[in-house]
Amino acid sequence: MRRPKDTLKRLTDATKSKVKEQADSGEQLVSKAKDLATDVQSKYVESGAKEKVDAFQSQISRTFDEISGEAMYQLVQERLAEQDRFNDLLATKLHEALERISKLEKQLADK
Repeated sequence: MRRPKDTLKRLTDATKSKVKEQADSGEQLVSKAKDLATDVQSKYVESGAKEKVDAFQSQISRTFDEISGEAMYQLVQERLAEQDRFNDLLATKLHEALERISKLEKQLADK
């Protein structure tokens, strides 16, 4: 009759062995999957398909921007910023002119 300790050791060793086999098998699968992914990616780039997809995506993006009005929106934003700068300049010049008029009126009143 086998002792329980020996039986437990054999079961533990067998379990460790199976786990190691599965881990090794899993590592091999991961390695193969990585190699396959690298190979597919390099063939994708080498075939010129990536360039065509990128160009197509860029064209779609530009078309979408035109359709959505993004380009027009940016133009309006630029024009509004320019108008704000012009309004600030105009307000400054008006203030300066009003100060000069006030000084001239004061000089005329003093005479």
